[in-house]
Amino acid sequence: MSLNKIETINNFEKKYRNNDYNGINNGNSNFKIINGTIPIILSAPHAVKQSRKGLIKEEDRLTGAIVEYLCMATGSNGIVRTCNLNDDPNYENDGEALKYKQAILNLIDEKNIGILID
Repeated sequence: MSLNKIETINNFEKKYRNNDYNGINNGNSNFKIINGTIPIILSAPHAVKQSRKGLIKEEDRLTGAIVEYLCMATGSNGIVRTCNLNDDPNYENDGEALKYKQAILNLIDEKNIGILID
């Protein structure tokens, strides 16, 4: 991987590092959608810390930045968690976690997505 690619990924990662990998709550949503042109969704639900059964689980470092980079480089669609609101989209089916899953389902319907990579 070229230095430019690594620098780009590291720059994307800065926002996830905020607040000790809890991210920054912008008040609207704890995830962001990246609109692409090909029928693939890349997902990074653990780009920041998550809470499962009352315990904080560590982030999967660089996953959010890699998804952003791959979306930019390939035209894929993406969804990335940007802050921890004490939820875990891969585990829970209510609250903020459910909103993440619903956003994925909406993208699948709207863009006729054939592949989801989580």
